[in-house]
Amino acid sequence: MSESMTIRFELVTPELLTRMLALRWPGIHLTDVEVLRAIPGTATKLHLRLRYEKEMPGAPATLWLKGGLEAHSADYASLYATEGGFYREFAAIIAPGCPRSWYAPPLTGDAPPYLLLEDLVARGARFGDAREALSVAEAEQVLDNLAHVHAARSVHELAEHPWLPDAATQVFPTLIEAWTTPAHWTAHLALPRGQAVTPALRDVDRIRAALMALVGISRAASSGLVHGDAHVGNLYFDADGGAGYLDWQTVMRGCWAHDIAEFLGSALAVETRREHERALLDRYLRTLEALGGAAPSFDTAWLLYRQHMIWAYMWVLCPVQLQPEAICTSNAARAVAALEDLDTLRALGA
Repeated sequence: MSESMTIRFELVTPELLTRMLALRWPGIHLTDVEVLRAIPGTATKLHLRLRYEKEMPGAPATLWLKGGLEAHSADYASLYATEGGFYREFAAIIAPGCPRSWYAPPLTGDAPPYLLLEDLVARGARFGDAREALSVAEAEQVLDNLAHVHAARSVHELAEHPWLPDAATQVFPTLIEAWTTPAHWTAHLALPRGQAVTPALRDVDRIRAALMALVGISRAASSGLVHGDAHVGNLYFDADGGAGYLDWQTVMRGCWAHDIAEFLGSALAVETRREHERALLDRYLRTLEALGGAAPSFDTAWLLYRQHMIWAYMWVLCPVQLQPEAICTSNAARAVAALEDLDTLRALGA
């Protein structure tokens, strides 16, 4: 059975799409929904062509539906809810750094639990591939986007969004516990990605101690809005070169350095990162300050960057159900080099 055959296509009907789009276009009525492409995954993504009973100005001819349409989907309901919250409450203030949303489920009620997002292909966007390193110019565009995200809301304002997960108290401890068990550790270091892991980074107790040290550092650091999974595979680039992020399932409260370390540690070729990471971090800090964000001094930021790079080790431990092995292998190799170059374990006291 192919992966696409496990998707519950029967749930995606003209009636469902009519109900969702009618919140934006009252009186709209769909007569047909055609699936152009189906991408299984943590969240199912369907590229749809829509046909209407009558023309409705501004209504999209194509779009993407995203949500839980597979057998495993119940296990990831909280991620879908988080992404829905992002598009409902934050997307407008960081635009154009994310796709436009034609529908995001309301916070309460029995509304359909899916997202309807603009068709970026139709506007000529291209998508990031973790196996292809970014140029410095592309990295600058991404960092500008992340600065916009990080400056979007103050700590006080984020308290008004209780559905938003917290990195230090919720996200990090849960993943550390699950991904550093003996069985998980042994199985994943035996995969091709494990070939890049140096002897100093094969000690599970030391890595776990470093990760837990990061939890404490993140808890003490200023907490703001962060993407949470800022790797290349979640990026798109517009025709004019501007960058945005596609996937917002892991948006959370956390330290800005989480996004910056994960991005630079995996997006750039090793030699490019070594040559340019200080200048790129300085650019990010200046942009963050210009946007009204709380930018630390460079020395403070550099230490936080070095410390947060430990989270890039999670590419070594990422389950194959979440990312293909080729992606994990590519990102793990760059992450290990960054951890060694930045002496991250020493920076964490591990």
